[in-house]
Parts: sequence; structure tokens; C-alpha cells
Amino acid sequence: MKFIKLFETYFEDLSIYSYSMPKELGMKSVGWLDKDHTFETGDVDSDIIDKLESMESSVQHMGHHNCPFCGGGFDSARSSNEIWVVSKEGKIYACPRMIIHYIRDHKYLPPQEFLDAVKYGYDFKDPISRELTKNMMDKLRELRKRKY
Repeated sequence: MKFIKLFETYFEDLSIYSYSMPKELGMKSVGWLDKDHTFETGDVDSDIIDKLESMESSVQHMGHHNCPFCGGGFDSARSSNEIWVVSKEGKIYACPRMIIHYIRDHKYLPPQEFLDAVKYGYDFKDPISRELTKNMMDKLRELRKRKY
């Protein structure tokens, strides 16, 4: 069976996130990997991996994304969720839930500012994160009003 890539799922680390939200919100992309682009490798502290695993998914997409490094077929690791991480400074990072698999099985090393955000920041279920996300959604509604 041949798989067709319908949507772009690669975004350079720390580039402006635009997969499911408008660029104007200023979210940052992390961990949107594919076979056609190299990525940093190394070891990630197990406490950070554990914290990522404990974070609630922020967005659930229809369908799923197969790991491009495990063959991309039905037996590959897959996910359709995103995790949003909020730094102490209020920056929001969007990453696929697959980032945990990429770190564990493919030695992906996310940028240090993202690792710091995971370690010291907030996840989606934290009240501070929810308030920042609410503010972002208000901004999104305002952007949509201007377009229509």
C-alpha cells in the first residue's frame, strides 16, 4: 500500500507554528520532523521525558501521523495529538505528541529553550497555561473577525 502525504507536517524547530493556528498568534514549532530534514540528536533528561508524557494533549486532529523513521506504515508509531507547552515567559510551543517517540526511539534533541519550557514552564492543564491559552484564543477570535 502506498501512502500519500496530504499535509505538510515538517516545520523547522522554533519557527512560527502554523499547522492548526494562524501565524499571527506567534506560537513556536518544535518536533515536527520528517525524513527529508536532518535534526539534532542527543540525550534528553528522563525527568523532561516523564513530564512530557504526563502532559495533557492540547489539540486532537482527525486522522493520525505515522512516524516517518519507522517505515511510515501501519506498524509505525503514530499519533494525532499535540502538546502545547508554555514557558515561564509566556511563549507557547506546539509539538506533536510524537515528540516523545522521536526523543526516545530516534534520539531527537529538541532546542534547549523548549526543554527549559518543559522543565520550568506549564502544561495545558495548569491554570496559568489555561489563562494564557484563553488569551490566545481571544486573539484568534479577534483575528477571524477582521478577516470576515
